[in-house]
Amino acid sequence: MPITPKILIVDDEPLMLRSLRDLLGGMDYDIHTAATGREGIERVSRESFDLVLLDIGLPDMDGFQVMDRLCRNSPRTRVVIITGHASIESALEAIRRGAYNYLRKPFQYEELVKTVTNALEHKRLEEDRRRAEEALREREELLRLFVAHTPAAVAMFDREMRHLAYSRRWLEEYGGGHADLIGRSHYEVFPQVPERWKEEYGRCFQGEIIKHEEEPFPGRDGGVEFVRRELYPWKHESGRIGGIIVFSENITDRKRAEEALRESEERFREVVENSLIGISIIQDARVVFQNPEQRKIFGPLPRLLVRGELDFIHPDDREKVRGFHNALICRKAPVLETDFRFFPRGDSPGKADMRWVQCRASFFTYRGREAILVNTVDVTRAKELEHLVTIKDKMMSLGRVAAGIAHEIRNPLTGINTYLYSLGNLCEREEPDPESLALMKQIIGQIQHASNKIESVIKRVLDFSKPSVPRMRLTDINGAVRDAVNLSAVTLRKGGVRLDTSLSEPLPRCYADPHLIEQVILNLINNAHKAMEQQDGPRSLEIATAVEGESILIDISDSGPGVPEGLRAEIFDPFFTTNSDGSGIGLSLVQRIITDHNGSVSVGESRWGGALFRIELPIERRKNPR
Repeated sequence: MPITPKILIVDDEPLMLRSLRDLLGGMDYDIHTAATGREGIERVSRESFDLVLLDIGLPDMDGFQVMDRLCRNSPRTRVVIITGHASIESALEAIRRGAYNYLRKPFQYEELVKTVTNALEHKRLEEDRRRAEEALREREELLRLFVAHTPAAVAMFDREMRHLAYSRRWLEEYGGGHADLIGRSHYEVFPQVPERWKEEYGRCFQGEIIKHEEEPFPGRDGGVEFVRRELYPWKHESGRIGGIIVFSENITDRKRAEEALRESEERFREVVENSLIGISIIQDARVVFQNPEQRKIFGPLPRLLVRGELDFIHPDDREKVRGFHNALICRKAPVLETDFRFFPRGDSPGKADMRWVQCRASFFTYRGREAILVNTVDVTRAKELEHLVTIKDKMMSLGRVAAGIAHEIRNPLTGINTYLYSLGNLCEREEPDPESLALMKQIIGQIQHASNKIESVIKRVLDFSKPSVPRMRLTDINGAVRDAVNLSAVTLRKGGVRLDTSLSEPLPRCYADPHLIEQVILNLINNAHKAMEQQDGPRSLEIATAVEGESILIDISDSGPGVPEGLRAEIFDPFFTTNSDGSGIGLSLVQRIITDHNGSVSVGESRWGGALFRIELPIERRKNPR
């Protein structure tokens, strides 16, 4: 909506005021009047006027003084002098003091209208110019700020390659140590400009846009640096090219980083390509990468991981592998592991073709999208060696069993043969005398004793090889411990052994065979008693129970000589013993019973330096032994 021009008429003649008001009032102007110079000055100081029609022949003040005050207080207000005594000198004086024009009384209506219209138009044009200049200054300031604070090296030049604007980065890289580059020649502050750049500047002055993604140039330290450069011509409003804008980005660090990354990737790829571990990457249900080891040894594995095919998996491992594949699809964990057997050539059942692998799958980002990294290790040879070691251990154990049986039976058999020889000699006599008969009875008794010993050895071996099946029921372990303690108390007291118990109450009830647990405790108590028989000084035995996590612990500690650390791995082997009269079956049977209860037994050192046997039984709900 246009603003109505505001005009102030300053004249001491009422008739002139009314005439001017009437003449201008019909032209959509906002007319105000003042009868004196002081009133006019006061009105202008309080209000804003576009035009003042000023009579210089005022009674209270000189008209030129009034005009000076008006121009000083409101420099944008146009002043038109009205006088009845016009002269060239007064007209020139009025113009010199800042008047836009002057009118001589009496004047014609058309002359008044033309003068007022021109004055207001001149003011409007002046205001437009001022606003345009202000807007231009603001834009130039914004451009200067934008260029100065842009993170890239940017500079604006005129046709003489003098700096008109530049960024801080440009000052750092191409300023040559100067604090200010405005007006300075680019060639002056950066004398090492290559000749090809100068030639490109000339082409850009002709209107060509030039771009280089990667360009070498001599660095400040004498080496070679790399830049990305773009050159654009800038134009005046007339369309004439006024200079060029240069954008330059030093990409030396980035290029070196890219080269280092490329070298690193090459080294990494070389490592992956030559790795003895099979490496696959699966993305979007496709195998996007396999190293040679994966392709050479584990060819069909991607069929499993991508499509879930199991025909080439060993039948005994298919259920486990199916669970692994389902867990992989459902992402049940960030890393999944399993081991299984498979046939590399397909579903061949040939044992010679079978391989055993350890497989680990993890999720990661590959080229911006989620993928699965699969590492596969061929453990076939390790499993074969493990199997051979197991067989060797079994053969060694069998050898110890055989040696133990031979040792246990050889002595009684030797006695039996000796007794039978003596008995044969006695039988050769025609009439045995009473003394010979008595000797024969004694020999027969000794043969019977040796036979019983052989039968005892055979029974112990049978007990070990085929122990009774545990009859599992909810059991109070403390009750089984107390029963074993009660059965041993008298024997221990006679042997000078102090027995202490520390039973945790209440213990969780668990599934166990109380009679077999009692047998285990009795066996360990008897072993501790025998270990302390030849000991001088105090003999102590302590039995304690406790709960740790999901297990019940039973500790049997003694103050005997203990078990040397080097023998702790062997004492549970069948027929292994350090006692001359021991059978070596007891601890093996203890371990067998506890294992059948899904538990474990171990040996360590007690607080007295003797032996500490620890039994660990799980607190679980299963009734059946494994």
